[in-house]
Amino acid sequence: MRFDVVLRTAVLALRRSLLRTCLTALGLIIGVAAVITIVSLGQGARASIEEEVEGAGTNLVIVSAGNWTSGGVRLGMGSSSTLTAEDAEAMRRLPGVAYVSPGVRTRQQLVTGGQNWSANVEGVGADLPLIRSWPLEAGTFFGPGDVAADGKVVVIGTIVRDALFGPHINPVGRQVRIGLHPFTIVGVLAPKGQSASGEDQDDAVFAPASSEERAE
Repeated sequence: MRFDVVLRTAVLALRRSLLRTCLTALGLIIGVAAVITIVSLGQGARASIEEEVEGAGTNLVIVSAGNWTSGGVRLGMGSSSTLTAEDAEAMRRLPGVAYVSPGVRTRQQLVTGGQNWSANVEGVGADLPLIRSWPLEAGTFFGPGDVAADGKVVVIGTIVRDALFGPHINPVGRQVRIGLHPFTIVGVLAPKGQSASGEDQDDAVFAPASSEERAE
């Protein structure tokens, strides 16, 4: 049988059962759309989870000091302050370790112009943006030379930038006082959102660990 005859016969059969043809086509369209939607939702959820994991830092190991007991009261893991910069350098020499950043964290008041803001101030190393997979929105992150020289430089999150200077303002080169010490802003980190624990990661200030230890 010729192809044109088969095609004509098929068209006539479809026209005689137009309602059945429309319902069948509609079922196919809905089925295919549902499959595409489910696959898209799955890929979106996977991408969101991967982004959170990368945001925390892939292959990340956090080393904290042990418990500290004062007057018979155990203050819990991480309360001791026995880790030193030499310990961080020793960890850097371990096999398989790509980046190391020491950490000193306090809550301090920031003042600039007529504005002030209380934020987490973290003393870190120059490798932090590589460890946390954290790009910058403006400026640069401080380098090893700033850490070695106790440089009075900071990199701030977007929440801190908005509170002190206003949204979309580039504060690179401006000064901010942390406690009693003036620091120069050298960079603004790109927005990162909340961490897995619910903490706003953009409400933070990063300074060289050596400078932060002396600023406390």
